[in-house]
Amino acid sequence: MAERYREPALAERATLAARFSNDPLLLEEAVRRWHQLDPQAEAPLRLLAGIALQRGNWVLALEKRLQLVEQGGHGELALFTELALDAQVDPIPLYERLSRHLAGPEAVRHPHYHDTALAMAILEAALGMRERAEARLEALSRDHAELPALWMTRARLALEANDPARARDAARRGLAISPGDPRFLLLLAQSELELGNVAAAERHTDALLDEHLGNDELRISLARLYLEEGQLDAARRLLLPLISGDQTPSSAFFLLGAIAEQEEEVDNALLYYRQVSQEATSCAPACGRRAC
Repeated sequence: MAERYREPALAERATLAARFSNDPLLLEEAVRRWHQLDPQAEAPLRLLAGIALQRGNWVLALEKRLQLVEQGGHGELALFTELALDAQVDPIPLYERLSRHLAGPEAVRHPHYHDTALAMAILEAALGMRERAEARLEALSRDHAELPALWMTRARLALEANDPARARDAARRGLAISPGDPRFLLLLAQSELELGNVAAAERHTDALLDEHLGNDELRISLARLYLEEGQLDAARRLLLPLISGDQTPSSAFFLLGAIAEQEEEVDNALLYYRQVSQEATSCAPACGRRAC
């Protein structure tokens, strides 16, 4: 009926029906027809962006979001950019497309320009353009200090610049805006560790673990963070609760062995290493690094 009568309302109903069909091709066809019949509608553009993400086409997803922005909508580009980087997407094509958008005369007059500028700062930071990112974030902080992602990016940039005091300040600002956000707690722990404040770092990691009870991977990752800074006792305190259960992760035994080895406790090191499964030994060369 939508095809015959060329009515957007019918195309919208067809899309709703297609969403319950478990047929992705049918859904895409319905969404595309809806978008063709009503190019200014926000919902089909968001759906097309979501379909592109499901297929791993982040550049096309960004294109659809930018179409939404160019029509006056909110593309949520900062959140999109963070998701892309978390998924280890190559930031260069996203940066190039966003640059072309920001070069347009209308970009700065958009009501959500701050979101686009923040997305660009996140990409610049990821690409090592630290000075550009800092300048953009400084300008944003004057009028949009309420954005958690702004302080997240500033904290990460400060850590990369070996300025843990500034990173701590930025993370504190972010945590005040977004209480309990685990990302800010982790950034605070990292900055306190680099400042040598182990007790303060442990308070933040304890709060993080309280928010994620039973998350063994998080506990192990935090232990590695302490190991990177040479805080063996703190790393051990994080790992020891893991070996009291029946299913201890092999990486916990391996890291405890590495700690004992660094402390020249050879017998204890061998005891822990003997309990490491075959699969975990491939992690051995990277022990103590974030890649491990």
